[in-house]
Amino acid sequence: MAAATVPTEARDWLEAGLAQHRRGNLASARHAYEQALQKDPRSANGWHLLGLLHRQAGDPTAALTAFDRAVALAPRRVDMVVSRARALMGLGRTEDAVAGLRRALALDPGQAAVWAELGQVLADADRWADSRTALERALALGGAASAVSGLLGLVCERLGDPVAAMAHYEAATADGDTVPPLLRLAKLRQERGEPIAAADCLARAALCAPDRLDIRRHLGAARSALGDAVAAEACFRSVLARDPGCAEDWTNLGVVLAAQARWTDAAEAFTAALHRVPAHASAAFGLGNALRQSGDLPAAAAAFDRALSLTPRDARCWSALGVTRLEQGDEAAAIDCFDRALALDAEMAEAVWGRAQARLRQGDLVAGWRDYAHRWRVEALGWVRRPWPQPPWPGPAAGPGGVVVWGEQGIGDELLFASLMPELVVRGIPLALECDPRLHGLLQRSLPGVAVVGRRDPPAPLLTDQTQTGAARFCWQCPAADLAAHLRADLAAFGSGGGAYLVPDAQRVAGFRQQFPTGRRLVGVSWFTRNPKAGLARSVSLSALAGALDDPRLCLVSLQYGDTAAERSAVRHAGGPDLFSPPDLDPWQDLDGLAAAMAALDAVVSIDNATVHLAGGLGIPTWVLLPRVAEWRWLTGRTDCVWWPSVRLVRQASAGDWTSVLSCVRRQLVAHLFPVAAAEAV
Repeated sequence: MAAATVPTEARDWLEAGLAQHRRGNLASARHAYEQALQKDPRSANGWHLLGLLHRQAGDPTAALTAFDRAVALAPRRVDMVVSRARALMGLGRTEDAVAGLRRALALDPGQAAVWAELGQVLADADRWADSRTALERALALGGAASAVSGLLGLVCERLGDPVAAMAHYEAATADGDTVPPLLRLAKLRQERGEPIAAADCLARAALCAPDRLDIRRHLGAARSALGDAVAAEACFRSVLARDPGCAEDWTNLGVVLAAQARWTDAAEAFTAALHRVPAHASAAFGLGNALRQSGDLPAAAAAFDRALSLTPRDARCWSALGVTRLEQGDEAAAIDCFDRALALDAEMAEAVWGRAQARLRQGDLVAGWRDYAHRWRVEALGWVRRPWPQPPWPGPAAGPGGVVVWGEQGIGDELLFASLMPELVVRGIPLALECDPRLHGLLQRSLPGVAVVGRRDPPAPLLTDQTQTGAARFCWQCPAADLAAHLRADLAAFGSGGGAYLVPDAQRVAGFRQQFPTGRRLVGVSWFTRNPKAGLARSVSLSALAGALDDPRLCLVSLQYGDTAAERSAVRHAGGPDLFSPPDLDPWQDLDGLAAAMAALDAVVSIDNATVHLAGGLGIPTWVLLPRVAEWRWLTGRTDCVWWPSVRLVRQASAGDWTSVLSCVRRQLVAHLFPVAAAEAV
């Protein structure tokens, strides 16, 4: 055969092999390539194509042999040098592969794709700084921006440059959101304290990959952490619609339903989780909380017991069980639970606070006040110390200097603890009282010898000025409730003072007496509280209260704050008594006026709210309607009140039973107001 025909025959075989190669017929393609190389063993293209086939067939050793021949014949062909480097990568010869890619770039430094490939190889070898340099060159040359930016973001992360990493991840999504960089970006945003931006990235990723349930789970968690329980609920429900078998998803749904105070729905979700994984401690704990908030205390306690059987060292669960026992009225069991919680976590303020209430209810005042002093650490209470320059008052045995007592809680508590101040005045201790501005006039009149100042921010200079000398200087400060710790160490101490101390405005008292109907005994009534925690359990319907006190000898006077016109009208139209509402009196804002109105009455009947403390401070005969488990200040099992001698306590025998309470109050009230008639009836 003539020599001139050899290249032609070799070329024909190469073209035939390439056609078979493109069709995926690797065996036929290999035969054709080998025939071409027999005809022309110096064909660099032939060796290159054979190497590509061997690499595709999973034989990197044969591929490298072929590529070596190709590069030897055409050492300046960039594509062949790159193919040889890839074969070296397939054999795990990373350094040789890097050298090969650098050789290709030395031939043509404008190859963006080769720079990107070099960056990938270097990243795989954990050579992050070199990888970053290569990838930045690829981007500068206009390489595939999305893919290169995504990898460059990861490299910058590894190099500890999160700002640059986030910029590259953002760039990776510029031509259309892609999931991996969005997820990495979300992680970095979260770590840098940008939860809203992180959630936005997850939302974008969820749109890009609607079938990725893991992304929706992460998005739900992110929305939940942001306090957007409604959006989080939508995420978890979308996951459960496709995969209802995951207990963790049901638990997460229960958490966000609980965040919306949808306790029944939350309990159902936690129950669904436990149905799938009975040993799911978090679901059992969540179920306990939901049931407790729903008022099903026995079931809540059982759920917490179940959780503790799975995680007996969970301080949070012991504390929650303690709260449940406290709400059930079992103070001893509650204290045991709180003690267990504190043995596991000595800094758990909620457990100390719960134990304080249990101990105070039991009358264990020394230990109770000691725990009560930790109230500032309980975030849920929202009580904040005032910014006083003075140190805390250590008690009556402290050295000379006046004391600023400052109200710290609600109106009722301020009235309660201020009743202790006359005892300190008698001891000659200079005193100032910072109080709710609504109480200023009443307390100023009622506490001679005390400088009463309305609360403001910052505090009045009189209270904080430490440049003064002598009696004008207040050297100490004391939260009002701490007065009780100093002066009421045990129940016997209540006999030493306290009780009625409020002095109403005599002129306004006379004015109210002229307004009130005559010929009947006047009984003030209050029936609800806005207290967000216990308001529902403490409150009673006006129709039930008015019905129980419906007596032609009585005139019921509304002492209730808020707009009660509709309620009073409904009672009247239902045939009940017509309550008298003092005109031009705002029981919420005008507390001095409310005290004067009370002083013109014969008696007061109220639920547990500030009305009781105002009436008790005035010394008015008062009946308090208490739920079965009442606040610590009323102790347990008592019908008398250690704080207010004129106040009588009437407790529910069972939760929610106001009927027996109201019946008892009616009997006692009538016997008090009409003793002769009551004696004759007997």
